[in-house]
Amino acid sequence: MNQTKPVRQFLRAMLIMAIPATLLIWSCSDKADTTSGSGNNPTLTWEMPVEVFDTTQEDYAIMGWQSFIALNWPADLSYRGKPDTSKKIGDAGSRVWETFRLKEEMILPNAQQPDVWNGNGANGVASRDLSKKSLFRYAKKFDTIVQDPNGGGEFNQAGSGNPLIDQNGNYVMFEIGVNESEYDYVLNHQYYNGNVQRQQVHEHTFVNPPKGDTLVQVSGDSLIYQIAPSVASLPAFAQYGATEFKASWRILELKDIAIWPRYYHRTATIALPQGGYETREIGLVGLHILRLTALTGSTWYWATFEQVDNLTAPADMSAAFHKEGDTSGTAKGYSYSPPPVDTNPLPPNPVPVNVVRLTPIPDYIATLNESYKKLLAGTVWENYQLVGVVNPALGGSKAYPMNNATGIYTNVNMMANVTMETYKQDESFSPNVKFSNCVGCHSFGTPLAYPADQAYALAQYQIFTFLLSDADTAPAGGTGQILTPKETAVLVNNSRKKLK
Repeated sequence: MNQTKPVRQFLRAMLIMAIPATLLIWSCSDKADTTSGSGNNPTLTWEMPVEVFDTTQEDYAIMGWQSFIALNWPADLSYRGKPDTSKKIGDAGSRVWETFRLKEEMILPNAQQPDVWNGNGANGVASRDLSKKSLFRYAKKFDTIVQDPNGGGEFNQAGSGNPLIDQNGNYVMFEIGVNESEYDYVLNHQYYNGNVQRQQVHEHTFVNPPKGDTLVQVSGDSLIYQIAPSVASLPAFAQYGATEFKASWRILELKDIAIWPRYYHRTATIALPQGGYETREIGLVGLHILRLTALTGSTWYWATFEQVDNLTAPADMSAAFHKEGDTSGTAKGYSYSPPPVDTNPLPPNPVPVNVVRLTPIPDYIATLNESYKKLLAGTVWENYQLVGVVNPALGGSKAYPMNNATGIYTNVNMMANVTMETYKQDESFSPNVKFSNCVGCHSFGTPLAYPADQAYALAQYQIFTFLLSDADTAPAGGTGQILTPKETAVLVNNSRKKLK
């Protein structure tokens, strides 16, 4: 196909909506446009890229930006994950990723059957109001933090188990969610039940998370692939592989109201650990995007974004996590690490953490950020920046082996979002290897397995997500609701009939 890339992207959208299994062919010879390839002419679209188009490192960064824009498109609240194509990126409203199912909606106590993707509480699981930002789950999950302070949580960062405290002395809050293809994967295979996972690993029948496409051929400057059968039944706008987000939020104080327009901010009803609720304004300070495609399957794909005032701010404003002139934190990236939040109520009067970025944003990403900043001018999203991406290493380069089965390497050793990996910026895996990025931890992500099957699970089912490891087990007596695959399929199909 000898067409410009914007035309190819349009044809891809039409083909997906008409014939999900159609082979899609991309010629990557023309480098001028960056909608789906290398260069410096970015565009805005609600459409999520199914695959990286050119196998260049710059293009992996572009896929991060295009994914960010698609996920932050205003949502059509009639169906989870549906973009409102009548709106523009800068228009008001909930964003697409905010309508995804949260981890707490997918992995339930006692291995209960979760609701269908677009359900309204059909299985006794109440659905949240998608028009509002509600942080009630911070109270619901609080008791588990005492038992597992290093497992991440709503206040504690994953990996380190330490909370982050901004310069106003407020705790940063986190939330995690998944898209429709990953949610349906867990629902249909009943992987919300820990014993189902363990049994299938033991029997070697466990099914890995879905990719959005199947790569047929890499031929010269062309990529030939087709939409994967695992996502072909989804609505056209949702036909991409397993996707997770992790968001970090800070409380915006009334005294700082001048900075509110620089943040994507929402009015949130926060559940207080000591009981009761309060309504506060919260601002988005970080967003992880984790994706699975045919070309990124060996390590998954990671893009991480931050609000631009996290460490530096305009002259008349203050940075969220760094005090100007304070050199504490220069060695490790942080002035001190607060102890895990394992008390109820929260420890009073926490001391702010002074944060420093140890690994600079790469020059090629900084240049790309400027292109997108111009494109997003006049919207709140011009105040966000791509910090880095992690993907399979290109051109035979070797960073650190992150796939146990194949020895696949990642493109970088060091990458950190200062709001989510504050205390993991400088990690030593061995005397000769400096390594700290998302995959360094998530390479140990596997389904649950019986002790005798742990080594097999890591070698064969390295799924790079820890969400499945949170699955509970139905107690004796079987109170967890386990539907047959046929019953589950009926629920899923009925829910999709509601799609307008």
